[in-house]
Amino acid sequence: KSRPRAFQQVLNQFAEANGCNDIWIVAISGHDLLTQQFKERVNWPKTRAQLEAEQVDKERKTQAECVNCHCSFSEAENNNNACGEHTSNMLYVQAELESLRKLYEKASPEEIFKKLQKYSSATVFNEVAGKRSKYPASQYKWLCCDRGLFDKGEKPSKHKSI
Repeated sequence: KSRPRAFQQVLNQFAEANGCNDIWIVAISGHDLLTQQFKERVNWPKTRAQLEAEQVDKERKTQAECVNCHCSFSEAENNNNACGEHTSNMLYVQAELESLRKLYEKASPEEIFKKLQKYSSATVFNEVAGKRSKYPASQYKWLCCDRGLFDKGEKPSKHKSI
């Protein structure tokens, strides 16, 4: 028989002989590894703090990244006001705003569409993430609300995973 099972049997026999179901054991050790191994082998109950810490670790491991705000989140903390969506998928750079105005006055719809493709949120996020953008992320603003690139959108919503 393995020692943990033999130990458990001795405890059970003691409990039956004395007519009790609860057994109290005090273990004192300055050796953390030895204490941990003992607890694991006899299925020592975990404290509430240990259980809560395990739950936090488990949630941290299951976190996802939001496509809207690029924050990490877990489904447990996700609610209808946790994030915000933008009502537009276009961004602009203040430095190029004047050239865009001139483009609208003179260009054909096809030229305007081609020029604006580089300001779609997908293109901007890819360029900023790949450090290929002409401008730093802080220069981009959402066309719908004039907020920064990584700011929460104006329409309340849940986080959405990538």
